[in-house]
Amino acid sequence: MNSSNQKLAITRRRFLALATASAGILAAACGADESPDFSGMPALTERQKQVLEESADVASAGSRSTRVPLPSQPLKVHPLWSTFGPTRGQYRGVVNRAGSLDEAAPRLEMVRFRQAVDGNTIGRSIALMADTEPLDLLVFPAEALQDLEDNDLLVPLDKVSDVGEAVKSENYWPGMLESGRIKGRQLAIPLQAGPWLLMYREKQLEEYGIADPSDLPWNAEQFSENTSRLTLVGGDSKGADQYGFLQMVSTDSTNISISVPPSWVWMVAAGSRLPDREGYEEALQEPAAIAGLGVMNDLINRHRSVYKVTRTTSGRQIRGLINDRRVLMMSFPVNSGWFLSTWRDAVSNDIQLAALPGGDRRRTPTEVHMMVGVSSWSEHTDFAMAALANMYKSVGDQVFPSAVRADLGMMATVAPALNPADTVAIQAALERSQPINLSKVEKKLLTERLDSPIALEQIAPEEAAKGAAEALLQFRIAEQNRRNRPPAPPPGPPPGTG
Repeated sequence: MNSSNQKLAITRRRFLALATASAGILAAACGADESPDFSGMPALTERQKQVLEESADVASAGSRSTRVPLPSQPLKVHPLWSTFGPTRGQYRGVVNRAGSLDEAAPRLEMVRFRQAVDGNTIGRSIALMADTEPLDLLVFPAEALQDLEDNDLLVPLDKVSDVGEAVKSENYWPGMLESGRIKGRQLAIPLQAGPWLLMYREKQLEEYGIADPSDLPWNAEQFSENTSRLTLVGGDSKGADQYGFLQMVSTDSTNISISVPPSWVWMVAAGSRLPDREGYEEALQEPAAIAGLGVMNDLINRHRSVYKVTRTTSGRQIRGLINDRRVLMMSFPVNSGWFLSTWRDAVSNDIQLAALPGGDRRRTPTEVHMMVGVSSWSEHTDFAMAALANMYKSVGDQVFPSAVRADLGMMATVAPALNPADTVAIQAALERSQPINLSKVEKKLLTERLDSPIALEQIAPEEAAKGAAEALLQFRIAEQNRRNRPPAPPPGPPPGTG
């Protein structure tokens, strides 16, 4: 075993030895009153079994007293950015609130945002530095979960202790808790949801005699017809004179990988499943998926209601489009920190919310901006578990919408600029939520295989979907082979020293 892997294994033995002792603290923090029940859960991996067998402390850990002093230093919380996600202040608010919930709460300190280094993934970058920097909790988007697990950075919550209310699926919006699972193992709990909704200028739609979509959500045909009526295209190739709907795409897929809304948002809105973490790549070719791709294809190639993003397009320009009166409809996650104050402020009620177009099976495409997991490198696993439970209990005070159903009533307090109609629309959307669990690299692959061909080459949705499904399957096979590959042998002695 090389030195990096050896350090990792030793650390995992250390935290698992402490794991059972954490049950009392975490159960108290969550209000649990029952013993753990792991029946029906998949067995530990061979690596996890080996770690447990090698740890002589596990058998006696449960009898240890949990009434121990809090750590002298705050636990370290490392955040990872979420695309279209919260502001830095919102991350900090969640951490600070959980760390001051009561006198028994472990103190928390949010450190700098992690960045990938030297061509590594963010998970590998963290793993390489974890033995030199304290790391107790990770707050991250769902798209990072697989990468973090691949690098042995997270404690499986269901095997460590009874985490009480924090791992009960009914306490969250549909699909939210499952976003924190890989192969049945609960590795993280969700904190914040980001639903994609149709955002429209009510008065302008009334002027065109178009019925309000919040009263009766449109199907794809109605959306297409209304977009056509609202879009005005002149002779200028730089863009439409008026955008019925603002669909953004990249003009150069080799340098930029962006599409807003992306293809998978349209597919979910149409009622399609997405490939899950364990497979089902053929979902990309389902009739509902093709219907969703057809909506995006019509926007770009039929109605020409498309804004083309280049390498020189700035974030300020994109934010400016939200207040541009030529844009009559658009879609973003409604709580994205970087533009929330642009579409809804204390004096403006111009933009309203409704469900994206779809059929009877429509779902709400939902980002999971924030999840929290306990680091396998923590020196204080028991207290990190208690801190995780405190985040579950207090996140609704700091962000909207929380992934926790019970926090719904706090939404207007956390975001006072929202009007009553906003909160009704967001609640209705979350009742039908379908979280987007694709990894960051998988999203890039789909953008290159779906969005870009449809936008730049006018490839038919059926053909693009077939190619994307095949490419995703081959990518996942290659990734699985890589994960199953044994670790590299330790380096030999330098020449002449053996």
